[in-house]
Amino acid sequence: MKKQKKLILYIIGLPGSGKSTISKMIAGNFSACSFESGNVIREEIKRRGLRYTKENDKKIAEWFHAGRERMIIERMAKKIVLCKRRILAVDGFFAPEEISMLQKIGRTVLIAVSAPSAVRYRREMLRRRFSGESEKYMRERDRRELGEGLGKLLKKADYRLSSNTTRKELEKKTAALVKKILEKEKASDLNI
Repeated sequence: MKKQKKLILYIIGLPGSGKSTISKMIAGNFSACSFESGNVIREEIKRRGLRYTKENDKKIAEWFHAGRERMIIERMAKKIVLCKRRILAVDGFFAPEEISMLQKIGRTVLIAVSAPSAVRYRREMLRRRFSGESEKYMRERDRRELGEGLGKLLKKADYRLSSNTTRKELEKKTAALVKKILEKEKASDLNI
């Protein structure tokens, strides 16, 4: 019997675009494993014995993005490989060059998620992850992430999904998109 290959749905977008929400929807509706690259940063903060603050999050993110980007994907890959399920939803941001590591694990499909800046900023403020988070800080973070390679990845996306809708509608759109991807994967497997 042929072993099923893993299908990695790599969800990319700016902060507050809905990546984690979509990843969790995929996990819940398609019995998939869900992974967040942001957890690697949070785990590193905890490993160093630091408090989780905006400053520490930025400091550790910048530490990773100062030539250590590969460490994020390597840490994620270790967890991804252990998942026994066929479908994996991975959200976050890796440098474009690091996608090849995911592609070694399984078929990787890039899904770009978007929402207007005002919507994303409002979502970020409601999360209250950091005290004193400002729109200025969020705009700077957007510029930094786009400059670190997210812009290139967004252009390479296989599919696009707008999260500027109700949760119920987003869940329907997400399910329809994943079904479309699964049908395409099934058809391509038959053509091997």
